[in-house]
Amino acid sequence: MAILDQGLAAIPGSLNLIGRRGYVYEDMKDYDKAMADFLYVAQDTTNQYTWWTKGSMYFEVAWLYWTRLNNAEQGIKYFNLTEENKGFSNNWRKGLLGSVHEWHKEYDKALAVYNQCIESDTKDESSIYDRGYIYKQLGEMDKANADFNTILELIAQDDEPSHDLYRLAGSAYLEMDMPDKARENFENCEETVKTDGTKNGVCACVYSTWAKYYKYTGEYETALENIKKAIELANSVRNNKLLVEIEGLVQM
Repeated sequence: MAILDQGLAAIPGSLNLIGRRGYVYEDMKDYDKAMADFLYVAQDTTNQYTWWTKGSMYFEVAWLYWTRLNNAEQGIKYFNLTEENKGFSNNWRKGLLGSVHEWHKEYDKALAVYNQCIESDTKDESSIYDRGYIYKQLGEMDKANADFNTILELIAQDDEPSHDLYRLAGSAYLEMDMPDKARENFENCEETVKTDGTKNGVCACVYSTWAKYYKYTGEYETALENIKKAIELANSVRNNKLLVEIEGLVQM
């Protein structure tokens, strides 16, 4: 940060340095300052190169509101700006747009997004699972189970599955009412995240996954403990939605 600030003192208003500073603030969990830097870069109309495009910067702001600040309204606002400015440049970003459509129960739009992702990358495990989940919501169980089974085929073919693939496989088993198999994969997810170097051994998705599992098995207090741990790490719209669902079950 000191080096970036020195650079900005020498080159005031440098979009490159301000954008990089925004990412550093994000890593430091100083999200207000991070978003201020991202928006400064986005609002410069001459800025249309590399990763500092308006769309990319709006996406970073939307992602923080959606996954770190539990603010659906602002998240959706900046996701819309991301789309207007062609900021959904890869499947990971597009997948989040699908989750916004899912939030609104706009299932046809969500399916269109996930299909785009899958067509451009047949091993896009996250979109395959998400599409299966949408099909299940629509009652199209043959299509849902086909997608869930595709996830299971992918993990069977992988010599070293990532924690995310274990998580998705476990979730697929849970959607197909196979909790023992789900638990086995969730345990592997928890162990893998400790060793794969991606999340420093701790990931909110592990806790939210266990929360879904314990919700399924009716162990609501344990589910509540896990989703609260997930929110400590990622105060996201989705995690808070699950929190509300579990709290409702605890009170029944």
